[in-house]
Amino acid sequence: MSTLLSFSMLFLSLLPLWISILIIDIVKIYRLSPNIYTEITSFFSILLCFIISIGVFVFNRSKKQTAIKYKILSVSELKMNTAEYISAYILPILAFNFTLWLDTLLFLIFFFTLFFLYSRHNYFPANIFLELCGYKAFLCKIENTQTRVTIERTIISKDDLKTLVDTEINTKIINNDCLFHDDKNY
Repeated sequence: MSTLLSFSMLFLSLLPLWISILIIDIVKIYRLSPNIYTEITSFFSILLCFIISIGVFVFNRSKKQTAIKYKILSVSELKMNTAEYISAYILPILAFNFTLWLDTLLFLIFFFTLFFLYSRHNYFPANIFLELCGYKAFLCKIENTQTRVTIERTIISKDDLKTLVDTEINTKIINNDCLFHDDKNY
């Protein structure tokens, strides 16, 4: 997974946090807080990162990449544990007071540490953005149609892969453990 895609996926996985911060910024701007430039900077920085992250995601989904065909042997839907993810990762982050520069700096250290770990370990977290876009995660036992090698991978798809057992599908690689699928021809 590219560094930019990794950053984008982490950024989008923290969507509830960014929405919370945007609401705080809007309220502070509306009330003409003494640090209005801080809120304006924060607001537009988050919007810019959000737009870039969505752009990277859409570009990655649409870019030409050689599709790898797999036959699905077995499927189980993964519950992405979004509720657990939010309670474990998002709620503690809300303890930072983003109206103070020191807390914002501490948060950025925390955020870039997570980013480093996600990139280094090629980790693909539960992602509320993907769920909102209709994607589901499936743990699949699949067979490469050319090499006949059987492996187990997480496949992200808008389709219900449980209905596609014993069917060949096209996939794109996200990272070593995760693939994207959709019904388009690549």
